[in-house]
Amino acid sequence: MYAWFRALDLPGVHVDSMECAKKHDSFRFRASAGGKRLYIVMIRKLEEWALSQMNAMYLTGFWKGQFERREDATDPEKFLQLRVEWPASFVADAALLDMTKGVSVSRWLRTEHLLEDVQSLAKDLGATKDSIAALADVETKPRCVTHPDIQPFSEEQRERLYANNPVWAAVETLVNR
Repeated sequence: MYAWFRALDLPGVHVDSMECAKKHDSFRFRASAGGKRLYIVMIRKLEEWALSQMNAMYLTGFWKGQFERREDATDPEKFLQLRVEWPASFVADAALLDMTKGVSVSRWLRTEHLLEDVQSLAKDLGATKDSIAALADVETKPRCVTHPDIQPFSEEQRERLYANNPVWAAVETLVNR
């Protein structure tokens, strides 16, 4: 997405550099900067997000403190057992609520339809038809590949994942209408 917004070069649209650590900050750390702001959040299907989190835990060592063994980060059942204290009891809802705390999200961008959603947003921001069409040719960062040891969720586990994370499930339903 970074490359697309850099290519659009829209007046009044600030894009953090890829080297800027604050690009990962939640809105509550950035909302006080003033001026009119759009709060744009990327969201992916919950199961894909969970697999991505498992992948990151497995590959980066973040599993420590979450699981007893590194291999536990590959097991959807173990992931389903992760709990947090605030702001929700399950990991996905807690992450989503933390990310959006204190703001009204202006636009959700679906990871699975990211180019299409960015093109729609660019149109709404006043980009030209030619610049919007050219986004399809902009080289972007490749998606992370899930480690082969990460196990997929079963249908029953997928149902529990959604039942355990009603906030995420509701947003996902809203943005995929």
